[in-house]
Amino acid sequence: MLDLCLKVIRAGRRVVFDPGVVARKKDRRADLLIDGVNALLYEKWEDTLKEGDPFYNRNLPMGFENYRFYG
Repeated sequence: MLDLCLKVIRAGRRVVFDPGVVARKKDRRADLLIDGVNALLYEKWEDTLKEGDPFYNRNLPMGFENYRFYG
């Protein structure tokens, strides 16, 4: 999702957030690939990510656990 959103922004489009959407993984075996995929994503978007998370709400404090996962 991050890769898609950053590509959309680079193309001059906007990303719309819908808080009602819930994403779930189907295949637990995919967890084994996550580290490699994260490394590739960071390498590809390193310059953009160093500037900070473009999707983080700047009204929320950084560095705090200000979220809750429901599952």
